[in-house]
Amino acid sequence: MKKRLFFTFMLSIASMQAIQASTTVYEDAEDGDERPWYIYDNTPAGATIQNVYDNAKGSRVIVFNGSGTANGFGMGHLPWHPHAWHNHTEKILELDTKFSDYYSFFVILNTDQGRRFLYYSAQDNSRGKISSEYIHIGLGADIADGQWRTQRLDLERDLHLYEPDNNIVEVDGILIRGNGSVDNIQLTNEAPRLPDITFEDAEDGSSDRWQVYDNSPAGASVSVAYDDEHQSHVIQLRGDGTHNGYMLGNWAGGAGAWNEHDRKFIRLDMHYSEWFMLMVNVQTTRGQRYMYYTPSNHNRGIVNTQYIHHGLSEIAMDGDWHTFSRDLEKDLHDYEPNNDIISIDGILVRGSGDIDNVILSQHKALLPPTLYEDFEDHNFDKWTIINNPYGSAQMILRQPSFNGSSACSRFIATAVSQQNLYRLPMFNTEQTILEVEVGGFDGINMPHYLLGVVVDTDLGERFMFWDSFRNHHHATDTKVVYGESVYLKYQSPIELVRGYGYAPQDQVELFRVDIQAYLEELEPGNHVNEVRYFVAGGGWLDNIRLVSE
Repeated sequence: MKKRLFFTFMLSIASMQAIQASTTVYEDAEDGDERPWYIYDNTPAGATIQNVYDNAKGSRVIVFNGSGTANGFGMGHLPWHPHAWHNHTEKILELDTKFSDYYSFFVILNTDQGRRFLYYSAQDNSRGKISSEYIHIGLGADIADGQWRTQRLDLERDLHLYEPDNNIVEVDGILIRGNGSVDNIQLTNEAPRLPDITFEDAEDGSSDRWQVYDNSPAGASVSVAYDDEHQSHVIQLRGDGTHNGYMLGNWAGGAGAWNEHDRKFIRLDMHYSEWFMLMVNVQTTRGQRYMYYTPSNHNRGIVNTQYIHHGLSEIAMDGDWHTFSRDLEKDLHDYEPNNDIISIDGILVRGSGDIDNVILSQHKALLPPTLYEDFEDHNFDKWTIINNPYGSAQMILRQPSFNGSSACSRFIATAVSQQNLYRLPMFNTEQTILEVEVGGFDGINMPHYLLGVVVDTDLGERFMFWDSFRNHHHATDTKVVYGESVYLKYQSPIELVRGYGYAPQDQVELFRVDIQAYLEELEPGNHVNEVRYFVAGGGWLDNIRLVSE
């Protein structure tokens, strides 16, 4: 029995425009009737359709029995038929399935380019466009494991994977081949937010989900241990550097392959002190691809046809724990804009280190703040002097005595002159808000500070500087081009300046800038791809970090 449900959501308070999100339920079996199902292929004879109560599900369901995929069962019809659904507005299909053997189903579409069948099956590989009307997508062999599973399929997206210039006019029905049960078949125009899937957090103490796929030289191992710094159990990969390889998941069609279609953002924690290679194994509309990441400051792009490389920066192997988040579809489109991910099947890692919290998400996750410098190690090993016109560049560590107390453990670095420039590597593609604690010390005459970043943008490299001296002179924000170098100069968002706007003794304030917003102020439409370096020239600095919001 068909039911229509409507929900109103306000999209824009400013414009007061509303849309109706709707769902049409075509089958929930609660009426006790097997209609409107029919047997469209009864050769060999004997196929049946029943409406029964399923104890495991706790509801009534539709059960198909016959000679496996030799028989076919349908609901709705071809576009010309009066029993076709003729649904023009709802293009996301949801259904519950329970099958123990191979099965397939076909969603009947009427499109701009004529009739199409989206052909889904219990296999790991997708065959794509197999005829003028049939487009095949594998949902994974594990959907035929005898358990109830909920399938959520964005039909328009799946059509566009292989016919990007075609669009659905209406959804007209579903055809199923195989012995099994279905329930709660509905179309909706509201895509649900799917929960994250954690493929590894090591908290069960098992490393069985991993395998050593390259054990030459012999002796590589995967184990679980408690990490005091990370305060959790982690996976330890140990071997002969990048000569050994470790896998979580599998290649398409292999046991344990993730076969994930909807969640294309990957997030994981890594702890490495040496060179490593991280590869995400994906199936695309153009075949097998490996999204390939290393602790490099540069992207190599397409390597050997199947490998697409992005650098995570040298910081990734500095011996600290780091959380990396990647939009896999975007990383693919950086170098193959006309290719799309069909499924994500696992990760492959080369190099000895520790890994935790391997997660796939439907949406980009907010990363915790990334701290690049707090000076608690009392050195400047990460810094480089990039401008030293008088040969006197240095940075000084000072321990402030807040409120007359010397008990504060925080050290603050003092860049002694604005004409000296000091650079700290960041190489962050995910976070574009810069936060720095800045301030002054009693008895030190440092009238101005200069803070900045070097960023990669859609229009090339940009040098962005916030200069307190521009505040004093009321200078407007400006763009300056020197040869091939582009400088974007701004007033500082705070004016903590000795000699002009007096800073109280040992006062510290938060310098915070949205790099993307400032970039668009002087270059509308430009976009930050990566924050490469933090740059300081004068000022008292501590706790230099990038944050998500």
